[in-house]
Amino acid sequence: MNKIISYLMLLLLFSCTKENKTNILMDEVISSLQNKDSTHVCNLQENAAYRPSNESWKDSSSIRYYIEYPPVKNKNGNLITDYFNENDKLYIKAKTKIAADEWAFAVLKDVYEVDTKDKSNAVITFRFLEDEGKGANLALSSFPPTKGQHGKSTVKMDLADMYGYVKDRDKAKYTYYTVILHEFGHLIGGLMHDSEFSVTNPNKVYSNLQIDDIAGARVNIGNFDNFIYEGITYTFIPNNKKNYNVTDNFTKNELLSKCTYPKYEIGHFLAKNTIDALQFIRTYYGVPIKINSSYRDINCNKISGGAKFSQHQFRNAIDWRFIGKKAQSTELKFINDIVNQKGPFRELLNYKIRGFGTYPSGANHIDCRAVKIGNRRYGLVQYIIWGDFNKKGSFYNPIKEFEDYD
Repeated sequence: MNKIISYLMLLLLFSCTKENKTNILMDEVISSLQNKDSTHVCNLQENAAYRPSNESWKDSSSIRYYIEYPPVKNKNGNLITDYFNENDKLYIKAKTKIAADEWAFAVLKDVYEVDTKDKSNAVITFRFLEDEGKGANLALSSFPPTKGQHGKSTVKMDLADMYGYVKDRDKAKYTYYTVILHEFGHLIGGLMHDSEFSVTNPNKVYSNLQIDDIAGARVNIGNFDNFIYEGITYTFIPNNKKNYNVTDNFTKNELLSKCTYPKYEIGHFLAKNTIDALQFIRTYYGVPIKINSSYRDINCNKISGGAKFSQHQFRNAIDWRFIGKKAQSTELKFINDIVNQKGPFRELLNYKIRGFGTYPSGANHIDCRAVKIGNRRYGLVQYIIWGDFNKKGSFYNPIKEFEDYD
């Protein structure tokens, strides 16, 4: 028994000594690299652009990735092989699977790891990126394969930074999970650097996919079916010559974004909850409604003078007004009903409308934002009102409320 214990202790000591030696060799390689200060963590620079790559995995039944750890050569020509130990690799494996499952929902395909490179059609590889140094791009990713493409679509993780970030686990400045979730946006979703509020924006850190990630990926793969995100249903509004009724009183062209941008060549997703709620208002009061604004990307929102966190950017909001002879009296009744939680109010909450606002121009705003803490409550439901719904005498500040709630 004593001999067995001694043998195991020697084996453990040898393993620890070998790992320590490997760590020292890797530290020497990394310390020899030039420090670089970069605000980007990825090589795509158009971080404000919302552009699909026009490539997708439509010719593949599944996305099968292989994680490889090629050996590293130090300045003396020696190969460093086991720079990540088994626990490191299990950590990478687990975090990659979580990110893969997120994107599988977005592209409606199975995304999973395979045990050999031959079985894969995508590769995640760890290596030192040429001329990158420390503190520059953390990774480089290709897009989904084009027809007839040679080689596999690849995510290259830069060991200059990712070696330390993997070792630091979730205490790292940039965790492995947030980096691979971002890179999968390019590799799986086929997205460029997306809108301000997206995992494919290199300057933001999210722990799960945002609405623009899913909507953009769905457009890339050509799937325009309704989908649910955080309890809200989103429906596609196509940009084509054919007009038709989406609801009893609102046509496709009325709901289509008024912004002009290349991404709108195909169309966009919009919250069906908000569309249906607007139709309910139209039916309830029996007065015509004109739609002023629906979806706006971040650039269009700035041009339109929208608030920084406007719900229009998240596809949740519609601005509109009553029109016709009864417009003014109906507007007053609508405001009174919402303020006093009467008329259509409760049904609008059932549609998950959580934002009610007005503009100085006389237009109204409704949206289905997620509200944790609102300025009004109905039972257990919190919601936000602003503008004429929330006048407070001399303290009423429509500009400030617009910035907070639009």
